[in-house]
Amino acid sequence: MKTKVKSLKKSSQGLSKRKPLNFLKDFQSRKQDHIQITLDKSSQYQKINPLDKINLKHSAFPEMDWSELDISSTFLKTDLGAPFFISSMTAGHEQGQSINLAFAELSAEKKILMGVGSQRRELSDETAKKEWKELRRKNPGALLLSNIGLSQLIHTPTDKIIEIIENLEAVGVFIHVNPLQEALQKEGTPQFKGGLKAIEKIAKAISVPVIIKEVGNGFSAQDMQSLNSCGIFALDLSAKGGTDWARVESLRYQEKSAERHSGLLFSSWGYSLPEMILFKEKLNVSYQTWGSGGIRSGLDIAKVLALGCEKVGLAQPWLEALLPARRASKKLNQKALFQYFDKLEKELKVAMFCTGSKSLRELQNKKVIYVTN
Repeated sequence: MKTKVKSLKKSSQGLSKRKPLNFLKDFQSRKQDHIQITLDKSSQYQKINPLDKINLKHSAFPEMDWSELDISSTFLKTDLGAPFFISSMTAGHEQGQSINLAFAELSAEKKILMGVGSQRRELSDETAKKEWKELRRKNPGALLLSNIGLSQLIHTPTDKIIEIIENLEAVGVFIHVNPLQEALQKEGTPQFKGGLKAIEKIAKAISVPVIIKEVGNGFSAQDMQSLNSCGIFALDLSAKGGTDWARVESLRYQEKSAERHSGLLFSSWGYSLPEMILFKEKLNVSYQTWGSGGIRSGLDIAKVLALGCEKVGLAQPWLEALLPARRASKKLNQKALFQYFDKLEKELKVAMFCTGSKSLRELQNKKVIYVTN
């Protein structure tokens, strides 16, 4: 017997009263909106990227040959081809399956982690379940991370969450937290009461690692400390600096509407990656730290690793490479996607070579960063 998903009561709080919606139709149109908007510069962080103030110390005597560079990494006992990964992006609309198939092919060939788009639709739609199963069938070697929102985790039976993880044959699961986005989104579900208990419960119930991630607003020091007792494997800091989801949701409203104005008010909300690294250095936490938010190059990846992160996530740049002309074209550029991987790999190696870091561990431990104003 299938377990029915508990319905989420619409909050009476927020910018406007939310009207009943056709869930499937609305979900598909929202995701298509998201793709188109995130490929436009107006949706991106509008200030100087905080990572631009981080610099790596140049060494004129690296004392190594290029052939000695090693960017291999691991995830538990799985060998990875690189420390950077495909962050969770999109699912559930007309082009979602083909986009995720392209990403999964890259994951399988290059041996990098891939966070799939939100599996929220799979909780109530058998078609979505079949789509993810088909993605796995076509890419048995892909290193897929399941993905569900905290609001859905709180209000869904644990066995249903386990079912979507197993259906994907995931090597781990992202639980994404996005209170600001849910509060601003037309169709948002800003019900987050009991979030920490829900995270602790799922971490105890499943055999794969749990990774908590924000969507671009980061975590406070108190958030980090609170998560330490929840049994998570890693925290993806997901800082401001890249796609600004307050802007994305705002741009879905009419130009002169109060909702757009209010949403744009919260642009640039949250913490930068360097700020959160400083928070963590003062804490004693047991989980790994991953970094994402505004990562656009291999040099950015090197900076984030040098700050002490174990893995580095990118989202929008992969999508921009795959979709030509910065728009949601139906023709995907798989060659450009692989070329972007090669570009990131080369830039990361250049940064390592010129700091005298043969391995990722050396890059993380040699104190090769400095900050400019």
